[in-house]
Amino acid sequence: MAILQMMLLWQVVELNTFFIKHVFPMPPAHPFCVARMLIMAMWASPSARQYYSFVTDPRCRRLGTQCWVYICIACSELILNIKFGREELFSRTEFTKMVAWLAMNAVVSGVGLYVSMRICKWKYGSAKKGTSNFIAFNVKDQELTLGIFQLNGN
Repeated sequence: MAILQMMLLWQVVELNTFFIKHVFPMPPAHPFCVARMLIMAMWASPSARQYYSFVTDPRCRRLGTQCWVYICIACSELILNIKFGREELFSRTEFTKMVAWLAMNAVVSGVGLYVSMRICKWKYGSAKKGTSNFIAFNVKDQELTLGIFQLNGN
């Protein structure tokens, strides 16, 4: 579920990029568009790392501040696009096509996530009941080693 949330947020950010260029009449090479893309790209890396730590590390109890700011920026841009683009973009859009697009987006994301989980289970094997597998990467002496461990659910 966490990966699906991350995928949907990423898609909202990409959709915001498209809407900003069309709601506010700016060419793609406008300095604002380029600066926004660079800032969002620089912000996405630590945000993704904080989200990954929050989702995978049981000792991590809260989401990092950069991730929260990234989520707030994405939601604020979405609200601005809806507010100023309602008459221009959404008045010509058929509601059924928009709902179909959202449903298809969710289904394709869910199916892709399910398929990737099945491939991972097939490749690395499934865990016994009460245990869970996790993959750990160890970088030591400039050599990358991969280990698959099992944790008891006790």
